[in-house]
Amino acid sequence: MTPNPLLDIRIGTMVRANLDDPAAYIKQILPLGFESIQPFFWQTLGGKDLPRLAGQIREAIGDADVTVSSLGVFGNPLEDGEVDRGVLKAWETVIDNA
Repeated sequence: MTPNPLLDIRIGTMVRANLDDPAAYIKQILPLGFESIQPFFWQTLGGKDLPRLAGQIREAIGDADVTVSSLGVFGNPLEDGEVDRGVLKAWETVIDNA
């Protein structure tokens, strides 16, 4: 039997990864029924240690049927301002830690 991709669509939400404790927030919202999570950053990683954050998120999810669908970094890495260079650095760091 061929899997039906329409049945594989998960209900997800985005979680600000630069919160003080994004893993605690994820644990708090799991009972709402989300099936996937996208941790995201706005322009900078804010000093987050990505491997540590991944472990905390994995622990928060536990044995729930929840996936981390992607990581997000929002901002414009194509311009040349200071903030834009920070966005580019954030992208590079996220890619290196994927």
